Amino acid sequence: MKSFSDYYKTPKTYPKRIEHWFYYKEGQSFGPFDKRPNERNVEKVIANKKEIDKFWEVEIHKENVALDKWKNDLKEEFNLKIEVFNLCYSEAYERGHSAGYDEVANNLIDIVEFTNKLIKIFKHQENKQ
Repeated sequence: MKSFSDYYKTPKTYPKRIEHWFYYKEGQSFGPFDKRPNERNVEKVIANKKEIDKFWEVEIHKENVALDKWKNDLKEEFNLKIEVFNLCYSEAYERGHSAGYDEVANNLIDIVEFTNKLIKIFKHQENKQ
């Protein structure tokens, strides 16, 4: 089973936030300043917000594409009915997602093993009847 990092590489660099400060006094705007002015009515503005938003939009899309591919490969590897796989994956996700997708996969291995034992027992019982 491949690691999720084989499908998606976390970016090593991110766009640096460019922050500007403004202050307002008697209906006028003053700034931009690189540091917070010692005034009462101040506002911090992210000057490159569109660039940052676009960066994350692209990265989230890449990660989602990689996640779909990774999950499809897991489906093929475990060769379960889709309903059974989805149930097992859902439980594995709940147990492991806070530690990352590789932990989800580790949980999935255990859950699928347990599920296959249950399926085997149920099939054996059906054959007896």
